Amino acid sequence: MGDSPAPLRAGDPASVGSYRLRGLLGVGGMGTVYLAEGPDGRKVALKVINAAFYHDPMFRHRFAAEAAAASRVAGFCTARVLDVALDGAVPHLVTEYVAGPSLHDYATAHGPLAGQVEAVAVGVVAALTAIHAVGLVHADLSPRNVLLSPFGPKVIDFGVARLLGQTAAHGPAFGTPGWLAPEQVRGWPPSQASDVYAWGLLVAWAGTGRMPVGADPGAEPDLAGLDAGLAKVVRQALKADPAARPTARQVLLALVGQDDPAAAQVAATVRASGAARPRPSSRTATFAKGAAAVSPPTKPVPAAPGGSAAPGGSGTRLDPAGGRWSPPLPPPPPPPRRRPRRAGRGIGAVVALVALLACLLGGLKLAESAGKGGGADAQPGQPAKSPTPSPTPKRSPVASDGKMRFTLAKFECGKKELGDWPLTRKPAGQYCLAALKVENTSDSKGRIWVGNQKLRDGDGKEYGPDEFSWVYYEPSRPLFGEIAPGDAVTGTLVFDVPDGVTFTELRVKSGLVGGDSSAIKLR
Repeated sequence: MGDSPAPLRAGDPASVGSYRLRGLLGVGGMGTVYLAEGPDGRKVALKVINAAFYHDPMFRHRFAAEAAAASRVAGFCTARVLDVALDGAVPHLVTEYVAGPSLHDYATAHGPLAGQVEAVAVGVVAALTAIHAVGLVHADLSPRNVLLSPFGPKVIDFGVARLLGQTAAHGPAFGTPGWLAPEQVRGWPPSQASDVYAWGLLVAWAGTGRMPVGADPGAEPDLAGLDAGLAKVVRQALKADPAARPTARQVLLALVGQDDPAAAQVAATVRASGAARPRPSSRTATFAKGAAAVSPPTKPVPAAPGGSAAPGGSGTRLDPAGGRWSPPLPPPPPPPRRRPRRAGRGIGAVVALVALLACLLGGLKLAESAGKGGGADAQPGQPAKSPTPSPTPKRSPVASDGKMRFTLAKFECGKKELGDWPLTRKPAGQYCLAALKVENTSDSKGRIWVGNQKLRDGDGKEYGPDEFSWVYYEPSRPLFGEIAPGDAVTGTLVFDVPDGVTFTELRVKSGLVGGDSSAIKLR
């Protein structure tokens, strides 16, 4: 996804839906990936679903479920799902476009990552933590599905391999040969534990230039060349018994070196400051003979019926320059200082904050930037403006889109801090909170996509909610779950908006994409 696109081929459409195609990024088992441009000029990666799969009703059902779940994956360290279109002549999935080479291409061209492998290890396992948090399994984690963006590693194509495997004509088959856990080799389906095993393989390969295990994936791994602390965590991830492996969350906490919430936050912040794109190793070590074959230039299992896949698997980039990414990379910041160790037990909610801090890199300040809804930056050295409270709704507190019924219980603005320590968050402007009761009035399970709910001001400008609010503000969490027919949940939308703005409507909808939103009048 991150490489330079190839020109469009004869027969490729000029546009899909409202997106104009600009080039070809790759061809995989699930379909064709294009570099596209949205109506707002934003570059995106658009995947056109292979018709052979799309006409399978079971695949359509699973794809819709996977896309809905993927849209809820926190955007740090992953390529976010932006749009899904299941209806129409050209079904497609739109994700964030990540500029940068794949880990496979970069490491193959420049050699082992040496001292920078730990930054990649943290970023990738933070992505797995976010993916697993919504119940997904990546199912095809390999260096080709990790992109090295200017802001750190980004994991792509999570859930795609599982969809392909469940649709295989000759029974389930998942993943890329050479990157499978022992239980997968024996025919078991992918799991979160197999994702952790693949993470161990990936980190060892990136750091040493060779696979840590040979033909027997259950053998004791060879981790010579890895830092001792990192090797210890990788060895646990490569346990033959899936039940003996740590979870992605446990791996993340182990890598930042702390279980104590406050210490983990400091450690992750220090790591984030040095986790720029890895530089080539200064050592003369190169990838061992045959090492490139462990990330084989073949399509993932299975191939699309009636189609062909480009080398490199699902979503593999087609690089007209021959698969190498040549522009030099900027050197990383100085290595982080050693962190003091503190004892204690971490709490579950802290893991998400650690992931956020571990992935947002360089000059980014997560506490000030995550989840902004169009808010203005606060001016340093100036006192905060006096909040302008917004009144309780006077009329039309109820709206419905035919599937969900939304009732606004309370709306207030002016909050300058949310969450309990150590998850306290301050807004760029002010927080507006919309307490919603959401009732499922349909006859099937459903959910709302939090990012589709919008505040609208008097000038018609819309502000989106903070989709990371579940990390630090517990009342928002019910809105991120599934709602059974006839059931209702009550949760709070969190908006980080400029001071002094007057809002006239809350626009609500249940659908992931398509359909009009309904208005709850605030004034």
